[in-house]
Amino acid sequence: MKKKLAGALVFAMALSLAFGCGKKEEEPDVVDLTVPPIESEEPEPEPEPEPEPEPENTHEGEAQSLLTGEWVPEEKVKNRPVAIMFGNTTDALPQYGVSEADVLY
Repeated sequence: MKKKLAGALVFAMALSLAFGCGKKEEEPDVVDLTVPPIESEEPEPEPEPEPEPEPENTHEGEAQSLLTGEWVPEEKVKNRPVAIMFGNTTDALPQYGVSEADVLY
């Protein structure tokens, strides 16, 4: 019984792949040459001026932070990160200064 059901499912899938993935027939575009095309009377839009390229920021005296990727003074890059675990109980609330952290997990 299971072999017949499996065979019927395989046959149905094969039929759906064979006929469902066929290319649709497209009708050719018909061009009516008896009516001349209507010309638009709208003026052509003026081209927008190209934006001026922004000067490249060389970040002299700065380096990318290893944690956030932001440009910070070179002196701060040498500082090691500090990890702190916050308590999640009602006794530890409210937690001030969390918004000033670079990365929170």
